[in-house]
Amino acid sequence: MEETGQNQNYTASHLNSQQKILELRELVYRYLRRGRWLGITASVAVSLIVCYFYLKFQYPVYEFTTSVLVIDPKESEGMNVLAALDNTSFTAARKRNMLSNEVELIKSQPLMQKVVNKLELHTNYYLKGVLGNYQEIYNNAPYYVKLDTLSLNNLDQVAFTIAPENEHGYRIEGEYHNEKFKVDAISLPTIVKLPFGNLFIKLRGGVSPLDHPVEIRIKRPADVVGDMLSQIKTDVDQTSDRVNISLQSGNIRKGNDILKVLVERYNEDAIAQINMSAVNTTRFINDRLALITKELGEVEHNVEDFKQTNQLTDITSEAGVFVARNNEYKDKQIELETQLSLVKFLDEFIKNPANNYSLIPNIGVTDAGVQSVVQSYNELITKREPVLRSSSEEGPQVKAINQQLKYYRSAILTGIVSFRKGLMVSLNDLKALDQKTSARIKEVPRQEREFLEIQRQQKIKENLYIFLLQKREETALTMAVAIPRARVVKYSDGGVQIAPDSHKLWIYFFLFGLGLPLLIIYLKEMLNTNIESRNDVEKLSKVPVLSELGHNKTDCILLNHLSQSDSNAELFRLLRTKLQLSLDYPKEKVLMVTSTVPGEGKTYVSINLATSLSIADKKVLLIGLDLRKPKLIEYFGIKTKVGVTNLLSGNEPDYKKLVVGVPDYPNLDVMASGAIPPNPNELLQRGHLEVLIEQAKKDYDYVILDTAPVGAVSDTLHINRVSDMVIYVCRANYSNKQNITLVNRINGERALSNIYLLVNDVDFDSLHYYYNRSYHYGYGYGYGYGYGYGHGKDSADEQRRKHRTRWQKMIGKR
Repeated sequence: MEETGQNQNYTASHLNSQQKILELRELVYRYLRRGRWLGITASVAVSLIVCYFYLKFQYPVYEFTTSVLVIDPKESEGMNVLAALDNTSFTAARKRNMLSNEVELIKSQPLMQKVVNKLELHTNYYLKGVLGNYQEIYNNAPYYVKLDTLSLNNLDQVAFTIAPENEHGYRIEGEYHNEKFKVDAISLPTIVKLPFGNLFIKLRGGVSPLDHPVEIRIKRPADVVGDMLSQIKTDVDQTSDRVNISLQSGNIRKGNDILKVLVERYNEDAIAQINMSAVNTTRFINDRLALITKELGEVEHNVEDFKQTNQLTDITSEAGVFVARNNEYKDKQIELETQLSLVKFLDEFIKNPANNYSLIPNIGVTDAGVQSVVQSYNELITKREPVLRSSSEEGPQVKAINQQLKYYRSAILTGIVSFRKGLMVSLNDLKALDQKTSARIKEVPRQEREFLEIQRQQKIKENLYIFLLQKREETALTMAVAIPRARVVKYSDGGVQIAPDSHKLWIYFFLFGLGLPLLIIYLKEMLNTNIESRNDVEKLSKVPVLSELGHNKTDCILLNHLSQSDSNAELFRLLRTKLQLSLDYPKEKVLMVTSTVPGEGKTYVSINLATSLSIADKKVLLIGLDLRKPKLIEYFGIKTKVGVTNLLSGNEPDYKKLVVGVPDYPNLDVMASGAIPPNPNELLQRGHLEVLIEQAKKDYDYVILDTAPVGAVSDTLHINRVSDMVIYVCRANYSNKQNITLVNRINGERALSNIYLLVNDVDFDSLHYYYNRSYHYGYGYGYGYGYGYGHGKDSADEQRRKHRTRWQKMIGKR
């Protein structure tokens, strides 16, 4: 099973590949048929000839490139005014900006103006070629001309020629502002007055004189500068600071000179800029030094006055002393306030009656007198407890002790009052000292800030003074060692020819010569709405194509089916074979032939198919069912006024009386359409048609119905009920592709059953695909020696001539 599936996949892939090859071959043949290849070949040949003459008379254009390395001014030994005031390194972004700025300078108008003036690019010299085209000769011209500056700047473009007139004379002639001028010069050098100004002319040294006229064109320098700037191209390499400058010119020497002078003028401007910057920097530094020296002296005097006024030597150390004193005063103040609190507590304790005979706590009062009295009081309290236990409150010892305790309490209270007063005095003194010290400390930040400001100004002036002295020396060194900004890495010595590019032009002209006819053919094919071959029909419809018929080159609609050299007769034999294989004979023997519109060859197919079947020993009845526009009987040359309409209308029940035999084809009978009825559609819907066909099927092997076009009338749709197969004829180079759409719709709606398409009038001579060769070699060559049906030794042409003569006599043609 798996192997079978693989074989099927291989077969499908192989068929798909073969189909693509056939489609490609068909596409190629489509463009090469009908002698189109001759037109394509002629178009290519003419295009290449034009290319040859175009290249023959085109002067070459060269591209020149000079590479320079732009020196970073921060990395060089020199410096400009920015470098003198800023010694920071360039960032990557600043470096890119530097290169961009330098490129803009290279392409600047002032710099190009200097190049134009140096090389006098506003004056160009030309020699006239054979075809009237001009070639610039630059400095190889035998003459040198120069226009005065005032006239040059106000000049519109002018062209004139200088030619030797005789042995020593020269003729200058041209046109300016539609005014022609002609001046003769006896000898050179000379100054000639012309309509556009005074022109100086001399012979150029080192250049041989010419017998031919030299054309000279002078333009305003400003216009030349603009033209040159548009031609200059630059390319920047950010990694190496390299700038490539390129230019196109038709003269090698001129291109090299322009780039060389451009780089020279750029370096000269850069050096001049550096020197000018250095001079300006030196002047600036000297002015600033004089000012800074004066300001520095003033700042130093301010430092001295500040210290004297505030009685300061060192603000930092003195501020430390004041802070230490203030802290000491704070600590002592806390101690005194603590003693005051203890004294208050002790006073409240003694004055409380509940504590009259209690021990006084030692809470840390520092007064020695109070401590001594408290100690004596506590000792007496201690003695009182044992005495009280052995005696009563009224005892003499107890009373004596109580009297002493009262005295001690009074003494303690008196000591407390005295101690408290001493504490308050000391506390007030400490607060005064603390306030004084705090005020002094508060002054320190202000003094320090003011002193720092003065000191900062002093340091700034000192640093600036030293910096300016250093930069003055560096600037002097820069002026001595100024180097060019751009160092040439590669000179433009030769130049590369870029135009005309002969290789590309040959390709372009070849492609144009090839593409133009192909485009015309493509447009023609695209705008062609008619079918051309079987492939066109198969692409547009899924209805099977039964066969194809070739173009009938004779005047007779009836072919010589007895000839073996007539390819169309052989195609009808092939059609006959396919029909015999397609029909379920003898059940199916009724063939209906129709088309979309008149002129597609349905009657031609009906007649010749019937004839071809008849010579194969088959009895054939050909019925003309095109009741509206009958043509069938005319082609056979048979004169009769009766036909199928007589039977359908019921006037003649026996169809055999309406049948007419065809001479030379005893097996072929024809039934004409008869008189044109007023109601053909209704006649065809009657049951007489079924009766006719059933009777004919008994008497004949095949019944062929020539019907009306389905695109014009609906008669054929009614006839479909009696037919076994519909042969739908379309004609190559005649039938519109929309006709195939109608076939698809009819087939989809099943209005006609068992439809097969037949492509008529195919021009096999122009469609060179595979079956054309098969027919040509298989039938034309194979049977061309006279093997056939009773023609003996007669040639194919002789057979065709005899056959045409016989049928012309039969249908009345001479």
